[in-house]
Amino acid sequence: MSSSRRHVSVAQFPGGEPCRLAEPGILLHMVGHDHTEPQVETRAEIRSARGNYVRSLLALAAAGAAIGAFFASLAIAHQVALESGATVPSVSWLRSCRDWLPLWCIGFGLARLAGWHQAARTALRGLAIGAVFALAAGQAVTGSGFSWLPSAVAALLGLVLGLHCDSARRTGGAGVVGAGLFAAATAFAAFLLPPEWSSGLAPAAGALGLAMLASLVALVLDAPPAMATEQASRRVWLLTAGWAVVVAATGFVAIGTTAKDWIMLSAFLAVVVTAAAAGRLALALGAAAAMFVLTTGLAMGPSFFGGATHVYGDQVEVVSSQILRRCGSAEVVYLRKNQELQLRLHGELVAAVGPDRSEEPLLTAILHAAVYDGDRVLVLGSGTGRVVASLRQAQRCELESAAAWPELVALQPTVSVDGPVLQPSDNDPVLGAPWSRALRNLPNGSRQVIVLGELPSSQTAHRATTTFQRQLRRVVGDGLVCQPIALDRVSVTLLESWFEAASIVHPWNGIYAVGNAAVLVSGVRRPSWRGRFAAWCDEARWAMHAAHLGGPQDLDVAFLGALKSAAVAGSSGQPVRDVARQLLRWLTIPVVLPSDLEPNPLAATKTEPSLLRRWQRHQSEVSRAKGRLLALANTAEGRRDAQAIAARFLPMGAPAPWLQAALGLAGPDGIALRDASLASRCAFAMDPTFFQSPAPVFATLPLPNQMRGDLEDLYRLGDGERLVRRCSGAGPRAISVRVRFASRCARSLIAALEQNSLDDDPALALRELADPFVLAEAARVLVPAGRWRELLTFWRADLPCPKALVEIAEHAGLADRLALAAALRGRRETSCYPVIAGFLCAEELELRKVAGEALRLAVGERIPFQAHWPRSRRLDAASALRSLHNRKP
Repeated sequence: MSSSRRHVSVAQFPGGEPCRLAEPGILLHMVGHDHTEPQVETRAEIRSARGNYVRSLLALAAAGAAIGAFFASLAIAHQVALESGATVPSVSWLRSCRDWLPLWCIGFGLARLAGWHQAARTALRGLAIGAVFALAAGQAVTGSGFSWLPSAVAALLGLVLGLHCDSARRTGGAGVVGAGLFAAATAFAAFLLPPEWSSGLAPAAGALGLAMLASLVALVLDAPPAMATEQASRRVWLLTAGWAVVVAATGFVAIGTTAKDWIMLSAFLAVVVTAAAAGRLALALGAAAAMFVLTTGLAMGPSFFGGATHVYGDQVEVVSSQILRRCGSAEVVYLRKNQELQLRLHGELVAAVGPDRSEEPLLTAILHAAVYDGDRVLVLGSGTGRVVASLRQAQRCELESAAAWPELVALQPTVSVDGPVLQPSDNDPVLGAPWSRALRNLPNGSRQVIVLGELPSSQTAHRATTTFQRQLRRVVGDGLVCQPIALDRVSVTLLESWFEAASIVHPWNGIYAVGNAAVLVSGVRRPSWRGRFAAWCDEARWAMHAAHLGGPQDLDVAFLGALKSAAVAGSSGQPVRDVARQLLRWLTIPVVLPSDLEPNPLAATKTEPSLLRRWQRHQSEVSRAKGRLLALANTAEGRRDAQAIAARFLPMGAPAPWLQAALGLAGPDGIALRDASLASRCAFAMDPTFFQSPAPVFATLPLPNQMRGDLEDLYRLGDGERLVRRCSGAGPRAISVRVRFASRCARSLIAALEQNSLDDDPALALRELADPFVLAEAARVLVPAGRWRELLTFWRADLPCPKALVEIAEHAGLADRLALAAALRGRRETSCYPVIAGFLCAEELELRKVAGEALRLAVGERIPFQAHWPRSRRLDAASALRSLHNRKP
C-alpha cells in the first residue's frame, strides 16, 4: 500500500523529485510559531517602500529641473550668438549635434551599464545633478563664450537620465507629471534671469534637436520586461508606433519653429524629455501633440506662438510681421515691432529700412562724401531705391542703375514708402527689365564708383568671388567699390569669403560702421572726402545727419579699420562663429597717417563735436536704461525707479517704448509724469508688440484699446508743412513719428523755422530733436535774420554750445551778451566754459555779475570769483575755467 502510494506520488512530479509539501512539518516551518513577525516585516517593508518612493520622486524632480535648466541655458546661449551677429537658423542643431550628441550617448550608456552599489549610484547622481546645474548656470551667464559648455552639460545630462530611469518608473504617472512641471518651471525661471545675469536676452531658436534625441532615447528607456512573453510582439509594435509619432511631431516642430517660439517651446520640450526618461508614452504624446497644435496655429484662444492673444482680458494683436506684397521669389515684409520694411529674395534679407537700420543711410552718406562733381556711378541693385533717389536729388553725378533681379525692381515702389499701407492701384507689380549690359563689356576705368546695393546673402554669394571682384576693379579703375553689410544679419561664412576675395583683389579695403550697419569700401587707397561741408547742398548735409554723422569728419570716427591680407587673416586656422570675432580677426587697428596730421583748409575743423560719438553714447545709455527697467519688480519702489530712469530721457522725447511706458508710472509723490493711458498708447504706437510680453514693472498700465499702431495706417509721410503738423504735439502719433523719422522731422521743422517763428508744439518738437547738427542748421537760418535769440529755445542743457553763439559772445552788443550770459546759468556743458570765461573778463560790471553766477552754478566753489576783482585776478579765474574745458577726459 505504501509502495503504491510512493509510486503515485513520484509519478505526479516529473523528474522523479519528491514534493516538499509532502515532507512532515513543512507547513509549520513555513508559517512559523510566532504570527506577529510577518506583520512587523510588512510594516517595515511599507515604510521602506514609502521612503524609496519619496527618494525616487525627489530624484526625478531634480532631474527634471536639470533638464529645464539645460534647455533654457542653451537657448539663451544661441540668442547671445544671434545678438553678436552670428546667423543661427532654426535647424542649427543639425550642424551642432556632432559636438554634443556623442557625449550625451556616452553618458547615458555608462549610466545604464553601471551595476555598482546603490550608494555609489546615489553619490554619482548627486554629483551629476550639481554639475549640470553649475554648467547650465555658467552657460546662461557667459552665453556662447565657452564652446565646451554645451558638450559637458549634454554628457552629464545623459548620465543623469540614465541614473534616473528606474526612479522614474517607480514614481508612476503622478510623479512624472510633477517632475515635468518642475522641469517647465525651471525653464521659465532661467528665462526670467535678471538682465545683468543673462544680458537681458530673450530665448531664441537653436538646439531643437534635443527633443528628437530625447524621443529616440525614450525608445530604449521604455523597453519593458514583458518583451520575452508571447504577447510582447504586439505591445512592442504599439510602443514603436507611439514613439514614432512623438519623433515625427517633434521633428515637425523643430523644423518649423522660429526664435519667438522658444519661450513656451522649451518648457514643452522639458516635459517631453522628462516623460521619455520615465518611459511614459502617454505623457510624451500629450506634450508633443500640444507643441504641434500650438506651433501650427490649430489651437483656439490664447496662443504663445503668434496670431492673437488675450492679455488681462483685452485682445491685443501680437502678429510680429506681415507680408505686404510678393513678386516671384521676392517679397516685402513689414515688422511691427521696430517699424521695419524688409525686401527679401528667396526668404533672405537683401535690403531693409527702419529706425534701427542704418545700412542705406550710411552708404548714402559715404557716397555724398566720396563722389565728386561729374563722376559716373554704377549702382548694381538699388535696394529700396533711397540711395539712388538721394544722389539724383543732389544732381552732382551721372547715375546708372542696374537691376540684377527684375522682381526686386518691381517691389521698389512698395518698399520705398514710409508705412505698410499699399496703394490700391499697385496690386500687380510690373517686372522691370534686367540690366542688359555685363561688367565684362564695360571699358576699363569707365566708372568712378560702383555700388552693390543688396546686402550679402546666399543669392549674392557670386559677388564674393575673386572673379567678380576683379571685374569690378577693372571697371572702376582707381575708384571705389561700396558694399553695405548688416552686421547683425550677415552669415559669418559669407562674410569670410567676401573679406577674402576683397583683400586679394583690392589694394585697400576699409570698414565703416554705425551701430550694426557697415559699409565695405574698397579702393586703391583710403578715400579722401570732400571738404567745405557747410557749402554742401541740403540733401547731402541731411543725408549725413540721417546716418548719425555730423559731417565728413565723422566718417573717420566711423572707420573701424582696414582689412588684412587673406594670408595674414587666415593664419590662425581656428573657425570663427560670430561676426565680432570675424572683424577682430580681419581688421587692423586704425592708425593716424601723417597726411591726417597736416592741416587741410577744405576739411571741417577737428574741434567740432562728433555727432556720431554723441549718438553712440546716447544709444549706450538707452540700452543700460532698458536693462535696469526690465529688471525692476512690480512694486511701489520699482515703479518709482522706473519713472526716475525715464525722466532723464524726457527732454530728448523718451525715444523708446519702454521709456514712454515708464512715464505713466507713479513716482515718489504718487504722481505720474504722463497719464497712464496716454503713456500706454505712446508705447503701443512705437511698438505694437510691446504688450505681448511686457516687463513686470509695467503690469499696472492699462492696455490700449486698439488693434493697430498709429504708424500702421501710413503710406507716405510727406515733407514740409504737412510733416510739421504730424510731428508736433504730445499725442501718440506725433511722438512715434518724431522717433521713427527723426531726421526728416527736424529738416521740415527747420524749413518751417526759416519762414516764421514756430508755435509752442513745433518748437517743443524741435527742441526734443535738437543735436549739434540741428542747432547748426537752425543757426544758419536764424543768425543772418537777426533772430539768434530763438536759438536759445532749442538749446537743451545737455547739448554743447553752438558755434554761432560763440560768435555772438565775441561780437554782439551788451544787450545780446547779457541775454546769452543769462542763458548760460545752470549749464554744466564744458563747451560753455570758454564763453563764460570771456564774460568774466568783460569791461561791463553787470555782465561780469551774471557770468559769475553762471560760473558758480557750473563749477561750484572750485574757482572763486568776484565781479569787483581787478582785471588780473579775473584773468586768473578765466584761465582756471578754460583749463577745465581743455582737460582731456
